[in-house]
Amino acid sequence: MKKLLSVLLAALLLLGAVPAVSAAGAPAPAIMLDAQRLSYAAADAEPVLSAAGRTMVPLAATVRAMFPQGATVSTVHDTATVQAGGVELVFQQGEDAMLRNGVSVPLEGGAPYLENGELMVPVRPLAEGLGLFVGWSSEGGSPTVTLYHNPGATDAERSAANFIFSLLGNPYAAGGYELDDAMSALFSSPNGGVLIDSLFQGAGQFAQLAAPYSFSMQGYEMAVLPTRFTAGAANICVTVDTAGKIAGIQLLPYGETVPAVMPEGVSESELNFTAADSKVFSGTMTKPDGEGKFPCVVLVHGSGMNDRDETAGPNKPFRDVAWGLAERGIAVYRYDKRTYLYPNESSLDETFDMEKETTLDAVDAVNMVAQLPYVDTENIVVLGHSQGGYKIPAIAEKADQADKFIIMSGPARSLPDLMVEQYTFLTTVNGVQTEQGKQMVAALKADIAKLTDDSVPDSEILPMLGARKYYWKQTLGYDPIEVSKSITEPVLVTQGERDYQVTMEDFALWKAAHADDANWNFLSYPKMNHMQADGEGPMNNLEYLVPHRVKEQLLDDYAAFIKG
Repeated sequence: MKKLLSVLLAALLLLGAVPAVSAAGAPAPAIMLDAQRLSYAAADAEPVLSAAGRTMVPLAATVRAMFPQGATVSTVHDTATVQAGGVELVFQQGEDAMLRNGVSVPLEGGAPYLENGELMVPVRPLAEGLGLFVGWSSEGGSPTVTLYHNPGATDAERSAANFIFSLLGNPYAAGGYELDDAMSALFSSPNGGVLIDSLFQGAGQFAQLAAPYSFSMQGYEMAVLPTRFTAGAANICVTVDTAGKIAGIQLLPYGETVPAVMPEGVSESELNFTAADSKVFSGTMTKPDGEGKFPCVVLVHGSGMNDRDETAGPNKPFRDVAWGLAERGIAVYRYDKRTYLYPNESSLDETFDMEKETTLDAVDAVNMVAQLPYVDTENIVVLGHSQGGYKIPAIAEKADQADKFIIMSGPARSLPDLMVEQYTFLTTVNGVQTEQGKQMVAALKADIAKLTDDSVPDSEILPMLGARKYYWKQTLGYDPIEVSKSITEPVLVTQGERDYQVTMEDFALWKAAHADDANWNFLSYPKMNHMQADGEGPMNNLEYLVPHRVKEQLLDDYAAFIKG
């Protein structure tokens, strides 16, 4: 298993032990434990960097810091025994091997020695022997050794951490995970090592690990370890199946998770509404603290089975919008979508369409918030994202209580045609579409052709379109640009210039149709993607799996439009 990452392992710094002589003039290494710097008592020996570049630490003081409870270090003559977490390590002064649960483990050319009466040992075998992982960096010329307990908060994260630590060279992490059949076959194949090596090639030495995070996707748990190397950084995403087995690994752009903390001066409460067909919708009202009449925004989802936060991987853009606008003095209502709350009924309804899915429920939500005593009924705003933005013109026709509208990355074109564009983009690599991509687009176009084929029943489910023919056929008779021409209320259209799902072509169509209409406003953002967050470089779906927050400038612009 350890050979699978030969490119990395050849580059990893060996933090072993060479006796006695400290490197002349070398700065003392800093020892970090789970992101906190270890402090040693005045009576303790200090960590030192040996002449061979290996970090030596005082055994007893370091073990006490690693395991404040449940660890013991006993010394008899020149031999020290450590017991912690079900593991026993034995170090002997001058011996270049330690015993781990009775098995001899080389200390990589070094041996423990006494310093101020305390046994100094190499930090790497000590930490790894006790189940920790060791990182190293020398930014600013000052060496730092970082020790990590298994960092996962969930079973999937712990399994993923053991898997990655094992790949990166910790022999004692190997028993902490299990591979599924496909991954086992990959690892045992002649090309397995080459594939894994290529995944990390050029990364350099492991340096630092940030807090893991995880999210569910298509029945799997995606456990992500934000990892820094000396030659770059990446979020290592490990797929864990329902049996807890490792089912895949991929690299994502680097991004650390940001704790979700509701701003001060903002409060939230559960608030439900009942739709015209008697279905109950659960939702959240987010508002500024205090009394008064607040402008109120109703958020309308994009396509898919969205919850009230529009959760996508580790990100919750509707929650970000709600908190951000409430912090700016605006109430926001968001609710769970019909297809999220009632998926079976929606899928069995042979006349289910976007009117039922999006438009009518949004209108009922607007009518509900208009009855609330703290809402300024002269300033109720409907904000639609993606498909929600596409349906803003239809919502505006029916939402008599709404005073303003925001189209957030909303399509202005035929949605089936837009899907062809999206599939083509996602299956094109370096300007060349893959053969599998060509087949997928051909199948998609075949489904689209059925929308105008009278021989195909409306009840037929079109697999590439993901719904019945009836659902998609209704979109052919809806032209958002044409319907939008009857809107007399103020409208703001915003668009990310890096968005591949809804592009600047759609933004240009909205703008061209309303260039002479004083009530229409347009803003675009060069680095913003479809999730309303900034990014760098060419856009792809992996960016959505990295934690981010909705762009602050976008929230400022929304607040100015709403209050203006």
